[in-house]
Amino acid sequence: RWQELATFTDAVTSSVAQLSWRKASAITVARLRAEITKAYGDDKSFVVTGITDLPSNGNRPLAGLLVDATQVLPGEAPPAGPAGSAPPMPPPPVTWHVQAAHFLGGDYEYRLYSSVKATLYSRLQPGIAKMVEGVSMKLSAAATSPRGEGVFRDETVGFACQYPGGYGVRCPDRNVHLVEFAGGTPGPVLAVDRVDSAAELEADAQAVSDVYTATDVGGEATLARSEIAGRPAALVAAKARMGAKDQVFFVAIVKRGRDSFQLRCTADATQEADAKSAFDKFAKSFILSNPAAAPTATDEGDK
Repeated sequence: RWQELATFTDAVTSSVAQLSWRKASAITVARLRAEITKAYGDDKSFVVTGITDLPSNGNRPLAGLLVDATQVLPGEAPPAGPAGSAPPMPPPPVTWHVQAAHFLGGDYEYRLYSSVKATLYSRLQPGIAKMVEGVSMKLSAAATSPRGEGVFRDETVGFACQYPGGYGVRCPDRNVHLVEFAGGTPGPVLAVDRVDSAAELEADAQAVSDVYTATDVGGEATLARSEIAGRPAALVAAKARMGAKDQVFFVAIVKRGRDSFQLRCTADATQEADAKSAFDKFAKSFILSNPAAAPTATDEGDK
């Protein structure tokens, strides 16, 4: 159930904008889209014309979706006439233009819901779009922290993740090899790298795949698509002989501007099942937030 945070009304046009929150049920944009599609589809007063992505930006660390729809509601009944007069004619229905921005926020979801009369929408739409784009959020550390025994948070770069209990933490390189997690016994090793890249996500994934399938390595790799931290992600699963050992590699690539984050899991080839399980949990826990300091490079979409 949505809880109201603030409501703004315009008496002249009867327009309304309301900011609300509720406990989250969706944890990915894909699940959020499915829930929104069902919710608006179940209410027959709505006709949805589009649901578009709202990627996170410099002011807003939360990804989300924007619903564009019309809603037909009964008109406001006219005042009753004097005693003995004929009852007033029922008012005609009113068509409203609705734009609802839904944002994922860890344990919570946020919604900015605007409703204006359809006859006034073209005049008021620029202001509505500016309001949606102007949403600015500052999340507490708790809001962007994974839940679990081992939690690593880098507020300077702007990410957090969960690692297995009993694993140690090592930070090899503040620019590229940001952090590595390993246990006291041989087992899967997890890591987060950050590469400066202006290429598209698919090109970054292909570059990772090429490392394992290069002629001098002779390994094999497969590519797939996924979603991590509410953003499109690419997955690379590879097998190759490196360091005189047969190993398996699982890599997830997710981008924030020119920052190409690579979540890695490396293990002995005999530990493939354990490595895949550790990698899936690791990738699911990964969260991106606004960096405390500007990253080494950004694109226009993150300004």
